[in-house]
Amino acid sequence: MRQGRGGFTYRTMLISLACWCVLLAVIYVIGVMRVSSAEDELAGVKARIDSLNSQKDAQLKLMASVGSSRVGAATKNDLAAIIMARPHWSRVLRELTRSLPPQVWLQSIKVLQEKDEEARLEIAGKAKSQRQLTNFIMSLESTDLFNKTALLGTKKGSDKEAEFEYDIITTPILSKF
Repeated sequence: MRQGRGGFTYRTMLISLACWCVLLAVIYVIGVMRVSSAEDELAGVKARIDSLNSQKDAQLKLMASVGSSRVGAATKNDLAAIIMARPHWSRVLRELTRSLPPQVWLQSIKVLQEKDEEARLEIAGKAKSQRQLTNFIMSLESTDLFNKTALLGTKKGSDKEAEFEYDIITTPILSKF
């Protein structure tokens, strides 16, 4: 090995090894601190959830006690019917994604519902080909869970991508979910 000021000696190797060890130790300490911070934050979130659940339970008990004294049986049945008739959106979304061909992607889903109308879904996304989009629309209609499915429009994507954007509107038959 060469001796001198700019030479690579055992001393410079030991110094560089020590620097690497210090750098790795600093990176490890930062990682441990981030994990500890995340655990503390998670514990805070869990405590907040427990607090909200206890508040919810207290409100439900209060509502049940007030409801039993002031609300008649017919009103309770009406309230139960409304709660039981609410849409099961997770099932709707599951069926919607099951109908997706491999080259069709969802970007957004909006629920549109005006007074005294059925809930409609406005679906926006991207597709690789017109054929795949047609297959998606046909599979929605063939499930008997969606009706009035219509393509609102398509738009060519950017020049770099071969895909295009689409907008579809459909009405889920909520009674079947």
